[in-house]
Amino acid sequence: MSPLLNRTGNEPGMAAPEEVIARCKRGEQKLQRNAAKRQVSWKFWRGEHYHYVDKDNYVASQGTVRGEAAKPNHRVRKTHNLIFDHVEHDVSLFVARIPAYEVGPSTMDAEDVSAAKLSEKLLRYGYDKWDVKMATESVIRHAEIARTGFCWPYFDKELDEICLKVYG
Repeated sequence: MSPLLNRTGNEPGMAAPEEVIARCKRGEQKLQRNAAKRQVSWKFWRGEHYHYVDKDNYVASQGTVRGEAAKPNHRVRKTHNLIFDHVEHDVSLFVARIPAYEVGPSTMDAEDVSAAKLSEKLLRYGYDKWDVKMATESVIRHAEIARTGFCWPYFDKELDEICLKVYG
């Protein structure tokens, strides 16, 4: 069983609701169904272009050696990385500029306006402190290559700071 399905609620002994467990199972099934396509996409990005998804949804590779079972000699086996430049170009477009954060106050009360300005300063500080640029690069790279990219910000009590975890 998946670690997602074993999690409990905030209170000890409180299990996750059945509808949450059903959604997690459905998400994991979809994740497994498309896993081979994502693996092939990452192999292409690494320059390994002789891989494909076979009829059983597994990653397979074409033979590149000479021999009895090998491909004919006239078939070229030299590879050039076809998507690396395209992916890195798109990643550089997204991280070329530092974002300007704008936090609007919920009301025009002086305390809310002051809190909004403080939040803007905190976000500008956190851009470097939390390494948002590196996380953005990684998320964009995952999104370009495998069409999935997600960044999860969380507070780490041991480090006493905000951390960013990238999933793809």
